[in-house]
Amino acid sequence: SQSAALKPTPTVPSLFTIQSAEEAPAYIKMLVYGASGVGKTHLAATSYDCAELRDVLYLNIEAGSATLVSAGYSNMDIVPIKYWAQLSKVYEFLLRFTEMRDRQVSEDQMRQLFAKVGLGERKVLPNYRTVILDTLDEAQEYCMKNIQGQDPQSQALNIPYTKPGWAEYGEVLERMKSLTRNFRNLPMHVVATCHQEVKQDDAQRMMITPSLVGKFETVAQAYFDFVAYYAAKTVTTEAGPQTRRRLYIAPGANFSAKNRCNAEISYVESPTME
Repeated sequence: SQSAALKPTPTVPSLFTIQSAEEAPAYIKMLVYGASGVGKTHLAATSYDCAELRDVLYLNIEAGSATLVSAGYSNMDIVPIKYWAQLSKVYEFLLRFTEMRDRQVSEDQMRQLFAKVGLGERKVLPNYRTVILDTLDEAQEYCMKNIQGQDPQSQALNIPYTKPGWAEYGEVLERMKSLTRNFRNLPMHVVATCHQEVKQDDAQRMMITPSLVGKFETVAQAYFDFVAYYAAKTVTTEAGPQTRRRLYIAPGANFSAKNRCNAEISYVESPTME
């Protein structure tokens, strides 16, 4: 009938959006690992020097804020992380922030969000483009303590050590996979740091790898576009001993590394995030 012909066509909600690879937003997703004191925190903090990476939110999981101050980054926003549950709250905040940012909500709406984290009265609201997780292995420790029902901030030294079982390690693996994947998927730059450890591989080689539990050491590397091994050594020069640092972005004979941009170089001397 004529009335039926004039009925509007039902709209079908969009299931997904198809775009070309070059149209997709390009964000850095990087894991930097190395020995304690090599400069991982400092390297990650140099994101603050790059206009394309600011503003930066630093998740202070391992009490590394002293490095930020001494390196001249005392104005960087930080979140002191003391419990596992706080990492989930930060993720939820950043997910909400990026959704509101991309919808271009009003400043009043954005201020309501930032008021929940104590920044509602700041004259100029931050526009976070980068989040730093420092360090991933310390987050892993918090995860295990949460599973075991222990308070990571307890000052008591007489608490008996409880050796984790296979079930607890399995839960740590699944929780850390979820944490890392969720942060990685945020529409922003993500830089995670991690300590190193030496393990023997299946070929009996001693390999330097991220210090992560069991299978998560391999799984975590798969989540990032860049896995970089950061190393330093002291050399003798005419001016005296000097520390030289290299960031390896291609695998070596005894360490893991990768990059998905087909870089022609295998390492960067005296690196920064700029």
